[in-house]
Amino acid sequence: MKKKNPSTISSEYSDLKIAWYPEKLKSFVDGTILSPISVRVKFHNGCIHDCWYCCYNSEYSGMHTTMNRNDSIPREKMLEILKDFKDMGVKSVIASGGGEPLIYPYIEEALSKILEYGIHLAVITNGQKLQGKVAELLGNADWIRVSLDYCTPEMFEQIRRRPKELFYEIKQNLRNFAKTKSPSCDFGVNCVVHEFNRNALYDIAKFCKELGVENIRFSPLWNPDLVNYHKDSLESVLEQIERAKKDLADDRFKIFDSFASVFDSGGLSERKYHKCYVMQTTPAIGADQNVYFCHNKAYDESGLLGSIKNQSFKELWFSQETRKKFKNFDPSKSCKHQCSSEGRNLVIQAILDSFEKSNFP
Repeated sequence: MKKKNPSTISSEYSDLKIAWYPEKLKSFVDGTILSPISVRVKFHNGCIHDCWYCCYNSEYSGMHTTMNRNDSIPREKMLEILKDFKDMGVKSVIASGGGEPLIYPYIEEALSKILEYGIHLAVITNGQKLQGKVAELLGNADWIRVSLDYCTPEMFEQIRRRPKELFYEIKQNLRNFAKTKSPSCDFGVNCVVHEFNRNALYDIAKFCKELGVENIRFSPLWNPDLVNYHKDSLESVLEQIERAKKDLADDRFKIFDSFASVFDSGGLSERKYHKCYVMQTTPAIGADQNVYFCHNKAYDESGLLGSIKNQSFKELWFSQETRKKFKNFDPSKSCKHQCSSEGRNLVIQAILDSFEKSNFP
């Protein structure tokens, strides 16, 4: 059984992880195209929750405008993609939305194959189907993040727009998973903070700790007018998070928040640099069998790398057309929206600047 590195939890959200891959950093200097480090795979676009603020609801977010809820990666294509990952040396797969990954018809086979190939595995889920064989397989993943922004049946019903009875199923799923997973699997929650839960953050943290969750991160709901949306509640939100850290955080339960970085950057709605490096480290494959620069630009024509319906991921990735797109893409012109990779891009650019100054070989 692999042991959990003491720094694993804090490093999950670190923008400095690229430092573990010096060969990738060097490739940015010499123009070589290497395999991605990690790939987000959106196996399936359907979902069993109906969160009012979902960023994959294009009417709310203005993003992911071409997503079709009926799209799902065919089984044979899924197996081909995972075999390409193995052959290319992709280090990890993150299964996420689009929709809810654990309702993908071939999810057990996909998870089994990823683990069989020795590829690191992570999943972002709403927790509704974190049970049975799927939970058994995911107990051997590197990390699991449950999207959870409530702590009572009433809040669940209001926010997730599903019958409150389902709250109890998720609660039991999380409790069971915490008891049965491998100690090396980092089990966390991401809590999106919005108008319907912003006064219950301490209680949500306490609820998660009592279920055996190992960490929680509070993230501000992205809104086209993000700063103003959170401005009036910011002081209360930060006070609750600090109180939770003081009362609840310990060796087995960590609390993170990303409010400071978001507000320091003015809401992340605009890029002030002209090169995106993350698109070469962590691209996304959509359930529509298209490859996108990143998960923020999934199901958006401006972020389309290419289709793999009639070619393999490996063929697309190393094509001359892809090389041209990597070279010519300018995030300052094309990324006028939320960017979860902002920090990583800034870190990479700073490292590359230091390479240039030190005449990196």
